Amino acid sequence: MNSSLKILLIEDDSVDARNFERVLNKTDIDHFYKHTSTSEDGLSELKNNHYDLIFLDYHLPTTSGLELLKLFRINGIKVPVIIITSYADPNTAVELIKAGASDYIPKSLLNNEGLTHCIRNCVRVIDLENRKKEAEVRLRKVEDRLGSIISNTPIILFVLDKEGCFSLGIGKDWNSFNPTPSSVIGISFKDIFKGYKALNECFEKSLLGEITKNTVEINKITFEVTFTPSFYENGEINEIQGLALDVTGHVKGNESLNEAKKIAENASKMKQSFVANMSHEIRTPMNAIIGFTNLLNETTLTQVQKEFVKAINISGENLHNLVNNILDFSKIEAGKLTIDNKDFILVDILENVTKVLEGKVKDKKLKLEFSIDEAVPKAIKGDQTRLYQILINLVGNAIKFTQVGGVFIKVRVKNKSKGVVNLEFDVVDSGVGIPLNKQEVIFENFMQTDEGGEAHYGGSGLGLTIVRDLLKLMNGTIAVKSEERKGTSFLFEIPFNYADSTFFNDSKSSQSEFDFSKLKGKRILLAEDNNMNQKLVIMYLTKFEVLIDLAETGLQAVKAVKSNDYDLILMDVQMPDMDGVEATHEIRSFTDLKKNRTPILAMTAHAFKKEIEKCLAAGMNDHVSKPINKEHFLNLIFKLIFIDTSEKVVKINPQVFHREKPLVDLSYLRDMSEGNEGFVQTMIDIFKKDSPLLITDMKTAFKEGDWDKLSKLAHKYRSPTVIMGMKSVSVLAEEVEYNDYSKNNESEIESLLLKIEEQSNEAINYIQTHF
Repeated sequence: MNSSLKILLIEDDSVDARNFERVLNKTDIDHFYKHTSTSEDGLSELKNNHYDLIFLDYHLPTTSGLELLKLFRINGIKVPVIIITSYADPNTAVELIKAGASDYIPKSLLNNEGLTHCIRNCVRVIDLENRKKEAEVRLRKVEDRLGSIISNTPIILFVLDKEGCFSLGIGKDWNSFNPTPSSVIGISFKDIFKGYKALNECFEKSLLGEITKNTVEINKITFEVTFTPSFYENGEINEIQGLALDVTGHVKGNESLNEAKKIAENASKMKQSFVANMSHEIRTPMNAIIGFTNLLNETTLTQVQKEFVKAINISGENLHNLVNNILDFSKIEAGKLTIDNKDFILVDILENVTKVLEGKVKDKKLKLEFSIDEAVPKAIKGDQTRLYQILINLVGNAIKFTQVGGVFIKVRVKNKSKGVVNLEFDVVDSGVGIPLNKQEVIFENFMQTDEGGEAHYGGSGLGLTIVRDLLKLMNGTIAVKSEERKGTSFLFEIPFNYADSTFFNDSKSSQSEFDFSKLKGKRILLAEDNNMNQKLVIMYLTKFEVLIDLAETGLQAVKAVKSNDYDLILMDVQMPDMDGVEATHEIRSFTDLKKNRTPILAMTAHAFKKEIEKCLAAGMNDHVSKPINKEHFLNLIFKLIFIDTSEKVVKINPQVFHREKPLVDLSYLRDMSEGNEGFVQTMIDIFKKDSPLLITDMKTAFKEGDWDKLSKLAHKYRSPTVIMGMKSVSVLAEEVEYNDYSKNNESEIESLLLKIEEQSNEAINYIQTHF
């Protein structure tokens, strides 16, 4: 506890009050303490002064502790309250917690250990609640940003309730689409678009559950309008989601087709970029929520606190799954998702699926079993990650809609051919079943057919769509058999190759338990700008007595590696000044082979394959995605430090690595010129003329070993690079200027000069092309 804790005791028994104060003073908790003996005095004290914690006697002369607790909440007093009772009654405890008590403690446990434990647990829960609120604020900011982006895009979105009245209408061109000059919120779609017969017919069909589309001209602009119905769990219409796109240019003729194609391509890129950035924004706080919740769960908690932690953890995992579903859907839609073809053991996948879903099954007292026919090969070649994802979606759905009985996974050989075995998987449940009229549409986007009446389960409606699309990519098929109240069977078939003959030997030799105690004394650089992620990683590694240095920008990371030797670098991809990819590229360019070959583990919230490929192309050894899985993270760290420490040079693909931002930023120069473009052009011409000469002079001073002259020339060159907005070149020139030439590090200085020349030439070419 970082500061003194203000504690108020409301207790009418003076002996008990003195005993409480005596025990409190014996604890090691820094505190300020006050005692009041009546409920009236206690309420008055709380109205006039702030306290961090209240201990409240359950039996008071004029009112009970429960009634006083309710009175606190009515008066807006939100301070955590711990009830002191003479006896431990579970029913009373439940009533107190429901009324807003943070905890309760019997007077028999009012000793040094019991009181310390009670106070510390309460403070820990308060801290957890504050962290949760901070994460919720961040998520709200992301939602606000999403709304702002949609409001400024050429896409028009509107939502109609099941009665057909508008509840939302946004988009930059909304006023062009709306045929009335006023707000439409709460007004019927038919009343607003009463003059558009074909559009109304499409709307009527959407109310019957169909996805419909219509092209209509409004205010001399042609729009393509799509109506998509959304359903409640019982199959009733919830709302209609509408999308309107301006397709006027397309309708006008072939002349605008090329432009429309460019717009579509840009929109697709923007969408991919948007989804990637939103995943980063959501995953960053989500990483902290899940990580700290798991760490908190390892501490001593009361039963009530365990329930709180479990609820937070489930919510975090649900959000994680939702983000993954959206990303997968986006990648499949864009044709960016690829299928791996690697050897794996089939039973491991099934065991992992049952292990992950074991908690849900136990909560509902169901069975979850799998069986594999003897003819099925033990090891096969294919995409184990996508197979796992398909099974998780299908089995998770089956558990959700099953109340009695269980879920069973059966695997058998459908047929064999040369080098290929077709496996048939059957996921069978004894749940509520799927109505016949819904079985044809359950694989459509955003369709939800919950028949169990359990609205709290929810879902994005993407799970079965992703299953269907993944199976298509794997050359597989899926079918459903179901009868209401008698259960459902999802039957899917996938062709696999046989595993290589050496696979079993290789897998056995690679299976070994890691001794993490060996990490003691290892030095790791953590390059991460997010404070919560910093603390989470440090918390994971602290117990292994690892030495951790911190860098909050890419530039700081590069400088740290130059000055120190590290066993491993944990590199966040998105950082200010210089991102993780650029920083890695710089480190891999060092002439010092030991520093050059330091293992680098990328930490990225982006889930797109091209982002991972970019990290590996820049010279990173491996990657871990956020939210970080603790066990996987520690295994990777151990592997990179102790197993993958060969003397091989990390291969960098210079054609894949490219600079995201131009070397030149003339915003500072333009601000100085106050709009005088003639002055800007004059400064550009001077730089183009002087830059090569100064670089030549620096190279000459280096060859002659005139370090004083070289330092002065680097200082002279740094000034114009700052004016031209050449930040990276300016940093390089500064390193030359302040270099410790007494270290005889000529190779490093030469490398810096080559980079200055290379980037300056790139800047001049950029200027000649654009200005």
